[in-house]
Amino acid sequence: MLTPRIVRDPQDLERLTVENRERFRSASAPALDLTDQEKEERRKALEAGVPLPIDPNPVRRELERHDQRYPVEKLPELRQESIEREKARAQEIEELKKKEAAGSYLVQVAHFSSAEEAVALLQKLIAQGYDGTVFSRSEQGETTHWVQLGPYTNQVKAQAVARDLNASQGLQALVVLEP
Repeated sequence: MLTPRIVRDPQDLERLTVENRERFRSASAPALDLTDQEKEERRKALEAGVPLPIDPNPVRRELERHDQRYPVEKLPELRQESIEREKARAQEIEELKKKEAAGSYLVQVAHFSSAEEAVALLQKLIAQGYDGTVFSRSEQGETTHWVQLGPYTNQVKAQAVARDLNASQGLQALVVLEP
């Protein structure tokens, strides 16, 4: 049975490769063991100083080649590195959650019944260097279009933008906390 795994980096792939190879080797050990005749041939070749004959078992040959590329001795180190990377990822996720919990601040600029008016104001503000969007909401058959700027990561920045818009554009901009 196959088990899907999330592989995030080459080290994860190497660790999973070694672990799966060792599971395979353990499960198929009797079939991979050398016969008495093969052991004797290898012993004689080693005593005579002759290179070992090519193993007739292709699975064993591939496992030996694989052992050289991914030595089992590295497995504890690979596992420890994997644990450390997972801890770092978990900490990063927690920091993002905290940042998200702190909220994002939006500057609500104006609302219109016409989408064209909302888009025209947003285009004017974008041309002045602001970043924003138009939100539309329907209630009781009427659609209202809101121009909002942001999001801003802190309330101070959002308030500064709102003050600037109120003074320079004559708008009634409000700072709202994004839900």
